[in-house]
Amino acid sequence: VLAADTMVIGVDADRQHDLRQVRALVDRIEALNADAVIARRDLSYHRPFKRFGNHVMAGLGSVLGGGRLYDIESGFRVVRLGPLLHATEFYRGRRYSEASELAVVLKRLGYHVDNEYTVRVPVARSRTHLTDAAAHVIAMLGAWFRVVCWKTVPRSQRWTINAVAAMLP
Repeated sequence: VLAADTMVIGVDADRQHDLRQVRALVDRIEALNADAVIARRDLSYHRPFKRFGNHVMAGLGSVLGGGRLYDIESGFRVVRLGPLLHATEFYRGRRYSEASELAVVLKRLGYHVDNEYTVRVPVARSRTHLTDAAAHVIAMLGAWFRVVCWKTVPRSQRWTINAVAAMLP
């Protein structure tokens, strides 16, 4: 039986994360009594352009989420099942935008999201293009829009908002 506080662990499939860090993320979510801990990647190994892009995306995610986020694109996280299931009402999670959408939605819904725990990334992987960044921006805006419009609307009455939101990525 799964409970609302069951922890769900997310790890990017490209092997960029050290799985020995999972215990630290679990310990942190418990110590902070948080709803989610999203690892903040140490991106010092990347070129300045990539680091700058990450800061811009995190800044936009912070504004849309309504609270400070440091690494919105990190897929290395621990999320409690209750908040995760609640968040799935509001995000689409297309391709690589899932991590940034989830962070925005969880923050906007008022969940306690910690994004301060820094992890080293032992394998440098960066195949990111400007088109990916644009897609993430559109996805985050769509996630923000859905939360703002749907948060107080009962599920049974969301059909009209669904029609408008269907036009957004």
